[in-house]
Amino acid sequence: MTLEASFEDFDVSIFRARFALLVGVAAHRVRVNVAPGSVIVISTVETEDASELNTISTTLRALDRSSASTALQLDVESIDVAA
Repeated sequence: MTLEASFEDFDVSIFRARFALLVGVAAHRVRVNVAPGSVIVISTVETEDASELNTISTTLRALDRSSASTALQLDVESIDVAA
């Protein structure tokens, strides 16, 4: 996911909490890696089983920039969901 934000001002804890809420898991199950370039965020969710993985993948694939921006309270430039 690429965000229109300042790398220096990006708050990983807040993003992790919002992303976890979006996908329906506890925040401790979300790992977040961030790189500059706007703000490039790679989030990994520890799933309990294939069913949960499918549900989360479906949720993320259904997002568009607008709905992701609203859910995360950030300006989302792009979303890429791994298989």
